[in-house]
Amino acid sequence: MTSNSSADLGRRGRWLRRTAAKGAIVVTTVSLSLTTATAQSVRVCSGLGLYGNAAFEGLCKSLSPTTQNLWVCGMTTGITDVHVTFNATTAMHITVRINPASPTCEGLAYMRGTFPNRFSLSPAQPTVICGVNVADYVARLNAVGAMPAIPCLSACQAAFDEAAGTLRLNSNIAGSYMNSCKKARCP
Repeated sequence: MTSNSSADLGRRGRWLRRTAAKGAIVVTTVSLSLTTATAQSVRVCSGLGLYGNAAFEGLCKSLSPTTQNLWVCGMTTGITDVHVTFNATTAMHITVRINPASPTCEGLAYMRGTFPNRFSLSPAQPTVICGVNVADYVARLNAVGAMPAIPCLSACQAAFDEAAGTLRLNSNIAGSYMNSCKKARCP
């Protein structure tokens, strides 16, 4: 097979699974499935729901606007920088960076799951980065509650609206995320 159309890739994936069941090229199959799982690990609405509610609860100490290339929820301040990053095309991951200026240590681990309470690290991801147990941060993300929808706003939008109302987000950043919720048709 030399074509890379999605139909050919689907057939190739089925062929690899059948072949793996017979004991051949297992490593290739595992590698392929990890790449696919990482690329589609957290859906946009789950990520947006997490960000809005985490901002409202104060876990996201800072939240970048959606006009930036990557959407970043900063969970720490100071020398040890721990943040969650994703957008509509970038898989959600947790990053640890030891600053100042030029980081002395930096690494990331991809996440998977859904909001609320169902996030985990993707398979084969490190649980400790730069001496920081990122599994503890995933547990903190899973402790974030989900806000219900309110009249005229989806649950996704309501969380950002409430975060702005409690001054945890400025209205421009909250508005950019509320627009992203609407664009993605998040519940």
